[in-house]
This record gives sequence, C-alpha cells and structure tokens, in this order.
Amino acid sequence: MAQNRFFQYLSGLSKTEGKSLFSHLFFLPAWFRLRLFVLYTVCVIINGVIHVVNLNKSFGAHIILDDVSFAVAPGEKVALVGRNGCGKTTLLHIICGTESYDSGSIILGPSCQVGYLGQEGQLNHSLTLYQEMEQVFADVKELEAEVRSLEEQMAKLGESADPADAERLQSVLNRYGRCRMRLEHSEPELIDAKIRSTLHGLGFNDSDMDRLTSEFSGGWQMRGSMAKLLLRDPDLLLLDEPTNHLDIYAAEWLEDYIRKSSATVILVSHDRYFMDHCINRVLELRNTKISEYAGNYSFYVEERERRREQQEAAYQNQQKKLSFLFLCVIPNRVCTLSDNVRCTSL
Repeated sequence: MAQNRFFQYLSGLSKTEGKSLFSHLFFLPAWFRLRLFVLYTVCVIINGVIHVVNLNKSFGAHIILDDVSFAVAPGEKVALVGRNGCGKTTLLHIICGTESYDSGSIILGPSCQVGYLGQEGQLNHSLTLYQEMEQVFADVKELEAEVRSLEEQMAKLGESADPADAERLQSVLNRYGRCRMRLEHSEPELIDAKIRSTLHGLGFNDSDMDRLTSEFSGGWQMRGSMAKLLLRDPDLLLLDEPTNHLDIYAAEWLEDYIRKSSATVILVSHDRYFMDHCINRVLELRNTKISEYAGNYSFYVEERERRREQQEAAYQNQQKKLSFLFLCVIPNRVCTLSDNVRCTSL
C-alpha cells in the first residue's frame, strides 16, 4: 500500500517539482538516486500517452524545433498553435512517424495507436463511400468469417464417430471460444450504426453511401477521410486544420465528438471558436520553443498577454537598475579610485 502511494506521488509530480526533489537528494548514494530517477521516469511515462523529450529538428540552417519537450496525458484535448510556417505540421508528422528528426525522443504509451488527419484526404476511388468505411472493420469481418468456418467444422466433426475427430473437435471448440469472445468484444452488430452516424454527423446523406468516392469533390473526400479516421478510434488523434472543409453543422458535430471522446487529441486549427469549445490545453510553438497554457484558446490569449506584460515589467525594472548602476554606482567608484591615485602620487 505504501509503495503504491509512493508511485502515485512520483507520477503526480510536475517537471519542476521532479527536478527540485532530486536536487535535494544529493546527500544520498549515487546508486539510490539513479534508481529513484529511473522509477520517476517510468511512472511519468506510464501515466502519459505521449512524451516528447529534447526534440530537435532543422531544415538545413533553418531551425524548426530547438530542444522541445512536453507531455500529453490520456484524454487531454490539446491545441498546437503558432504563426504559419513555425513548424506545427512538421511536429505532427514527427509524432505520427512520417517525418524524421535530428535528435531527442518521442515516447508513446504502451499499445498506443496513432491516427493522423492531414490537410489532404486519402480514399480508395474504386470503392463506394460505405465500402471505404467498412475497410476500418476488415479485421472484424475476417473474424466473423472465421467463426462461421469453425461452426461448420464443429457440425461436421460432431457427426463423426472417429476418435481422432473427437480430439480435433475439442481443439476447434477451444479456437471457437476464443474467436467468439473477440467477436463479441468487437460488437459487429453496431458497425452499420457507427458508420452511418459518423457519416451523417459530417454531412453525408443516405444517398451518398453507394456513390464512388471518386465522385465527391476534394472537400467531401476530406470529410470521408475524417470519418474513416474517427471510426478507427485511435488512442492518439492528430488533426491538422480539421474544420477547413466543414460547414457549421459538421464542425459542431466534430466539437461534440472530440469533447466526448476518450481519445487524446492534438489539433492544429485557426478556428478560435472551435478550439474554445473542445480543448483544455494549449501548446504554443514560438521561436522554435514550446510554451504551455492550461485552458482553452481564450484563456491562452489572455494568459499570453499577461505573461508578456510581466516580461515587459521585468525588463523595464532591469533597465532601471542598470541605469542606476551606470549613473550612480560606477561613477562613484571611479571617483574613489581616482582620489586614491592622487593621494598615492602626493
């Protein structure tokens, strides 16, 4: 019990608190401090979906990310903001594994599935819209086929009087039990309802289900790609400008989906209203560094201005101290030094 409480305590420490803790344990043996640090790191990783550690990325001489570190906890809804061209999309590509980086680490939680929606849709143009959505559940369809095949085998083996078939029947029964359990967990009876509700939410009609995906415009293909990604239900959802091709009704549906989803979400968007209604944290990428804000987009705007005013006040205070130093302290010391020189020469 005490050990579990200690794990929870370590896991709950912030980055600053963690550094402070270890800095006060310098008097302990080095081996003990090392084990404690490893334990702390493991606890932090277990409690997070993704950890970006000291990440660096540049294109030639142009630095995009400079020693960037942050963590996102399970279920968090995070907005990645910054000026155009600062590297937001590059960072999403790095996280989902489609872009390399120079140094650092990307640590994902155990069995974490990552889903990425870029600014261009990718659909199979030889399939209808409904068939394209069914591709998400291809493993469930295969499992259904295997269960039916096992049921046929059990029926044939059950009619046989051969002792060898009795042993085979037991083996098939064991396999059938495992497959049946997996199939029930997948809820195949809900697949059609999931597909239709997701497509309807994003603005498609029943008449669109049997249309080839190639018949849709680029914006509607983007919606189809989004529907397919949401049906996959990944643990970590990366969205790059998801509202670009959505009308107000589809955007509101997506807001509601993100709020209710258990997935961890990192999104890039210029839609302030959208971010205000579905995120609870902001990561600002500015001058190759990441700053964190615990709140929605409106809170971020206000907090950023407050921090800017604090920095400006601190700078002005520093300038006053420097002015006092140069106008009063240094001249007095120079005068004292020159007086000492004259006295020595006399």
